Amino acid sequence: MAVNIVTGMTGTEHITADDFRAMNASVFGTGKYVLDYGNKFAATIVTNNQVRISDGMCMNQGTQMGIELTDYEDIAISNGVSGLNRNDLIVMRYERNENTSIEKASLVAIKGTAGTTAADPSYNQGNILDGGDLLDDMPLFRVKIESLSIVAVEPLFKVLEKVADRFNSYLPISGGTMAGNIVTPAVDSKGLVPASPNCGQLGSSSNHYYRAYINNVYAANFYENNKKINTLYASYEEGTWTPNIMGGKLSSSSGEYKKIGKTVFFSAKIVLSESANLVGVLGLPFTVNTDNSSQGYYHLSLYNNSNYLGGICCYDNYMSATPMVCTNNLIGANSYKIYRLYGIYETN
Repeated sequence: MAVNIVTGMTGTEHITADDFRAMNASVFGTGKYVLDYGNKFAATIVTNNQVRISDGMCMNQGTQMGIELTDYEDIAISNGVSGLNRNDLIVMRYERNENTSIEKASLVAIKGTAGTTAADPSYNQGNILDGGDLLDDMPLFRVKIESLSIVAVEPLFKVLEKVADRFNSYLPISGGTMAGNIVTPAVDSKGLVPASPNCGQLGSSSNHYYRAYINNVYAANFYENNKKINTLYASYEEGTWTPNIMGGKLSSSSGEYKKIGKTVFFSAKIVLSESANLVGVLGLPFTVNTDNSSQGYYHLSLYNNSNYLGGICCYDNYMSATPMVCTNNLIGANSYKIYRLYGIYETN
């Protein structure tokens, strides 16, 4: 019979390990992963002939195997050879008896070949999900042996992120709060975050976009006549940079930036030890894309002994691959010692 109900009463014993394997593979993937459970098979060198593997669970092509919480298993390692190097592998082995179809899992040490240069030994690679192979190994650790000593036990696996943690990193669809490397404000009726220090809304009530920064990803949702028309995603990064100057004598400087995709927003505070009427700012955090005919835009605020004297906005065509902001012809008087610079430009 081609059609089979798994999660349903049929009157006979019909749910098999293959059913659960298929479900696990559809949720966790068909690869080989260690689950975020217990000590995740933490390895400890007990002696030069023994490695202890702590509790943990793994998923191999939908097949769950592991060591129960608070338990462990000691793995015997063969003696090294004086003056030579060797790599052994500790694998989680899956086996199925061809006659009885009984399946089992075990931790096995596969011994490598000693030599001047160590290399990993071969291991079994079977298809236990679709092909029905009888044997498959999931490498967990490389045991590095130099002469007679175990010098390192290196993990070879990936830890699979919890499904709940992955969901929490996404924009919620409705209600609730956002989770990530930002504040957690409540969302609106569209499942988006209204204006806040880390999120913003621009435009009218019917034509606007919302933006949010979540786990270093920038998400922008565009609406037209209250209908969502597009969602854009870009990488997000923020940090500090140290401005330098061309012209004038620098007393101190500091800067911050936010980079969304290829667009860089930057700010800087520059304090001179004496006044000057020509200052070039060097050392922008990213190179400037000179393909753009109008490479950047900035706002220059001028101060005299901490007194605000006005701001100037302009497009700056002096930006180049060697990042520099020229403030030539913008200062006028020669009594300014404190400059605050805000700008935006496109990087490569």
